Parts: sequence; C-alpha cells; structure tokens
Amino acid sequence: MPHPEDDPTIPDETVLWRRVLPRWIVPDGQGGTRLSSAAFKDRTAGGMSVHIAADTDPEAVLAGHPEDSLVSFTAGQIREKGDYAIRRLPTEEHPAHVVIFPTLKKTPAKKMAQVAEWIIRRE
Repeated sequence: MPHPEDDPTIPDETVLWRRVLPRWIVPDGQGGTRLSSAAFKDRTAGGMSVHIAADTDPEAVLAGHPEDSLVSFTAGQIREKGDYAIRRLPTEEHPAHVVIFPTLKKTPAKKMAQVAEWIIRRE
C-alpha cells in the first residue's frame, strides 16, 4: 500500500522533535553514548511519530515519559533521505503530532541518528 502524500504546508525548514526511548541511547565504543538508528525505525504504526517543535514544547512531548529524551531535525533532512511523506496527524493530547511515512530504512535511519540534535538528553 502506498504511503500518504507529503503535506506541502510543512516546509523543509520545519523543526521536528522525536521522543527517544532510553534503549535507543547506546554505547559509542569510546566510553560515551550515542543515538541509535533504532530511534528512527518506528515499527508500531507504519510511520515515525514526531511533533512540530513550533507548535508544542518539550514538556508536552515528554509528558508521562520521564526517562525519555528528545532530539530535533528538520523536515528537509527527512525528505532528502528518500521518498518520505510528512503528514499532520494531530491528536487531542498532541495537536502538533505528525507522522513520517514510511518508517525509515537502515541507511536513512543511521544518517538521521548522526544528524539529529539533542534537545533533552537523559542517560
């Protein structure tokens, strides 16, 4: 089944936030940690759940998830990785919610893990 069409009202410069589970922060082999590409392979919904940063705040995105971290990237960074669509799917709890379809594959997910910037990092 083809994924939904890309939403043209979400420009490339739109900053997106992704909630990061603790298991997605892994050893970097040098005594520290790094973001795993697993953070960009959401297998639960057929797409990757994110939030438009300008329309929410970190506390709202992380509400109920005190151990999770938060990373940012732009819509353009996702789109340049391949044929990905970004669609608004607001919920009552999260009006800034969007989904990236389909979920990222191995190489794009690895590249996104390398370019994502930490907003809130919890070890």
